[in-house]
Amino acid sequence: MRAVGVNPWVWTSPVDDEALTALIPRIAALGFDAVELPIEQPGDWDPYRVRDLLARYGLAAAGVCAVTPPGRELVNAAPTVVESTVAYLDSCVDSAAIIGAPCVGGPVYASVGRTWRMTPTERATCYADFRRALVPVADRAAERGVSIGVEALNRYETSVVNTLEQTVEMIDGLPSNVGLMIDTYHMNIEEANPYAALAAVGPHIKHVQVSGTNRGAPGSDHLDWPRLLAALAATGYWGAICIESFTPENATIATAASIWRPLAPSPDRLAGDGLAYLRSILG
Repeated sequence: MRAVGVNPWVWTSPVDDEALTALIPRIAALGFDAVELPIEQPGDWDPYRVRDLLARYGLAAAGVCAVTPPGRELVNAAPTVVESTVAYLDSCVDSAAIIGAPCVGGPVYASVGRTWRMTPTERATCYADFRRALVPVADRAAERGVSIGVEALNRYETSVVNTLEQTVEMIDGLPSNVGLMIDTYHMNIEEANPYAALAAVGPHIKHVQVSGTNRGAPGSDHLDWPRLLAALAATGYWGAICIESFTPENATIATAASIWRPLAPSPDRLAGDGLAYLRSILG
């Protein structure tokens, strides 16, 4: 049976040791198989402690989410900024290896919300700069048995890569442990046919995030989830599927994700209803 996970951002931010001590037992009690763990700042949570906590409650580490606020950039940035971003991504890789997470994923190329116009030549240069900056991170990840999943974001959150096809173009030539992190929320906005888009990039998929088209629970929206999950299965991807949504209670994360209202009666309902719906399709 395919593992279904959830991101603690459904309940809280920042995700730190205190939050995980409270949330991991709750996530296990709801019936999830795995947890997707964001690293907003290195040191927010101790990977050895989290590894033991997950084991205690029978949960897997589905992946580590790289978080890119302003100042975390691999493209169109000063060398010192790129260097510090590489160091941050290296720390994410190290944490993933310790907790047994197979992938570090996110918009690792530039900060969320940063947009600028590019000519085709400028875009090609941007993608080349990204590949050059990511190589040492990819090599370190490969040595530790970790993949890198590059996430396309919608047009309002980035101008670097919005579609899966663009993302495959950007990672072309990078080591084989670099692929895509799928996020159905962004796909719903940017892909003309999300089902065909999945089929086209199947071999590149490293990690999958899901949410309703309004960032609520899967199944509470208009997406054809049976069709989407069948398309995903046909790609050969059998890693975890993780529900990612965000609490409106934290001003920073709510603003970054444009969460202006509660997306469910409670975080437990969002997570639990999404899990039950996915299980009803996956079996």
